[in-house]
Amino acid sequence: YIISNILLSLWIVIVAYNYPFYNWDVIPYVASALSYEINDINKLHQITYETIKDSVPETIYIHLTHGKYINHMFDNSSDFFSQLRFYEIKPLYILLMYNINKIGISLVNSTIIISTASVIFTNIIIYSWLNRYISIYIAFILTIFISIESRLADLSRLSTPDALSALIILISLYFLIEKKYFK
Repeated sequence: YIISNILLSLWIVIVAYNYPFYNWDVIPYVASALSYEINDINKLHQITYETIKDSVPETIYIHLTHGKYINHMFDNSSDFFSQLRFYEIKPLYILLMYNINKIGISLVNSTIIISTASVIFTNIIIYSWLNRYISIYIAFILTIFISIESRLADLSRLSTPDALSALIILISLYFLIEKKYFK
């Protein structure tokens, strides 16, 4: 049981850290985390883009900062700030980013850490849940199959709150179905 979860988790970590995927959403999530300490929108805008530039390869930075809408957000701090409302609706994710950053990990890397940890815990829950009803070996194989086919493993690579959301939904379903906590 433990060895199979370690192997599955190791695979997730290797995939996430060798092939991270950053989309434009990482920028406003970083800004949302920085906004806990920075109130000036111009300074927030500047530090956000500096943080991104310092944290991702140059080719990724260029990709994240070039395009009609993206250029406008890069050039206009007040319009950029107005977009943060769409991202602040994920306060747990932003708070986790902020706190991981406080222990010395960059905000950009914190997004991958959250995604990776969420996918690992999701796989552990899937595996444990399946193992209640089927053999340990079949549960392990099905967990891998579910992780790959549902693209759950790919979520570990994303700098978005999607993996954390999947974990929260699965935990809720588990308690709803197995523990009957929500009557």
